Amino acid sequence: MGNEIKQQEQIKLPQDFQALIAGFFPNTKYFDSRFDLFQVQIDESRRN
Repeated sequence: MGNEIKQQEQIKLPQDFQALIAGFFPNTKYFDSRFDLFQVQIDESRRN
């Protein structure tokens, strides 16, 4: 019985990890776009 609980925890852990990763991806895309915009602004200010 204890072995079944360990197997269920091992199965559940990757699902939780995937949910955690999926929660971060939209945020990283947002920050990537903001940093890209910031870089463009820096490049433009250097040209002027």
